[in-house]
Amino acid sequence: MDSSGLRVGIVTLGCRVNQYESNAVAEELEKRGFSVCDFNGSNDIYIINTCSVTGISDRKSRQMISRAVNQKKRDSSVVVCAAGCFVQGLKDRSILDNVDIICGNADKSSIPDKICAFLEKRERIDSVKPLSGAGYDGLSISKSSLPRAFVKIEDGCNSFCTYCFVPYVRGRVRSRNPDEVVAEVKRLTDAGFCEAVLTGIEISAYGTDLDGFGLAQLTRRIHNETNVKRIRFGSLNPTILTEEFVSDMLKLERVEKHYHVSVQSGSDSVLAAMRRGYSRDMLISRLENITRLCPDICLSGDFICGFPGETESDFADTQDIVSRFSFLHSHIFPYSERPGTAAARMPGSIPHKTRRERAERL
Repeated sequence: MDSSGLRVGIVTLGCRVNQYESNAVAEELEKRGFSVCDFNGSNDIYIINTCSVTGISDRKSRQMISRAVNQKKRDSSVVVCAAGCFVQGLKDRSILDNVDIICGNADKSSIPDKICAFLEKRERIDSVKPLSGAGYDGLSISKSSLPRAFVKIEDGCNSFCTYCFVPYVRGRVRSRNPDEVVAEVKRLTDAGFCEAVLTGIEISAYGTDLDGFGLAQLTRRIHNETNVKRIRFGSLNPTILTEEFVSDMLKLERVEKHYHVSVQSGSDSVLAAMRRGYSRDMLISRLENITRLCPDICLSGDFICGFPGETESDFADTQDIVSRFSFLHSHIFPYSERPGTAAARMPGSIPHKTRRERAERL
């Protein structure tokens, strides 16, 4: 099949993992002769890499799919591919009736093959596979549009926090083979990139399925076996920030002295309701480990304000964490109900105005 000249528009919703996966798909399509263009332009093929982390994400995913389907209605030769989290978790699939290629999160690496197969036979492809028992999907990149490159090291999450839908659409933790990670960082370094940001759905859980080879060991291999100038972590669960882990990372001079910590709350009762797996005392202990071992550390974090049942006293505990440890930067979110999660059914809903006001104060 001659794909030369065919224009592909890709839109990516959601997290950096989705961005990485879209970049990997785009790179493979370019190798096959497709031209990757602006999604908003006039294209032959539209790919929507969807997100489902919030109700708003679902709505945006629906909107983007509808936009592409409307293009198809105007020109029947247009091909529409919908992939990712929204597609994986969708129960009412009627919105996909006019979509040509449907792909979940188990095998996004096959999207280029599916596009070529559809262009050959013009037969609809629906390949949303169950995530139970799925392996790591072998996507890879060799270039980036930024001076830093995001390197995906794992997929999935085992935590099942009560506010989060992600484990249901990403599955359990699947760690990438460390040899493949090191090889990718080498390729990116050879291509001129100076910083590798290790990313995934829950990178703190890297190695859960690798018999004791965890994030610290992977980072050490990248540091010792590549020439990348800087290594940085994506969001980290506080539980990983033990004295041993922090001490080990400080021995690696090219690992940035920056931790982005997924704190979410400083309150024991809220952390328990969120099912975060750590207490306020453990959180403080982990943050004290960092600041004691590395006084010039840069801390940033994620916080949710107005979780069901959060009192003013609970919120004050979160404020205390931020001020006590001098967070340089924070991603602060008013709590948003995500249908299908346990938290969305919890009593003690906080008024939206209060959620926004607390977020502004924090």
